[in-house]
Amino acid sequence: MRRVQVKNELDNLTLLELFWTEPIVDTESGYSCYEITDESNVVLKFGVDIIQQSVQLDVRVADNPLITLSYEDIEYIDIIDEVQGKFAFSFSPPDSNLNTNVKVQLRPKIKISGATLTN
Repeated sequence: MRRVQVKNELDNLTLLELFWTEPIVDTESGYSCYEITDESNVVLKFGVDIIQQSVQLDVRVADNPLITLSYEDIEYIDIIDEVQGKFAFSFSPPDSNLNTNVKVQLRPKIKISGATLTN
């Protein structure tokens, strides 16, 4: 596992190694967006804003929207397995005793799991 600090260490090369594709938007502003389609026609659009330390996940099946999730104050992304495109991130909202963990797998099938626990 490799831990990457979003604000200072996450770069286009790291994301290219994880997603195996170029971003679908210009990354000059600090925002990168990647779109992946798996063998079941599930589409994941993953956006990360390095400056604001936010992550957006948009999932659809074919052209049908399924879910959109947005997370703020993401300090680190843990790259678990580049071959399967597995990574995770977590965050705790300020002044809260909650901790949310999200895991994503890109290959061979897109999988997203998450949990929120109290500290």
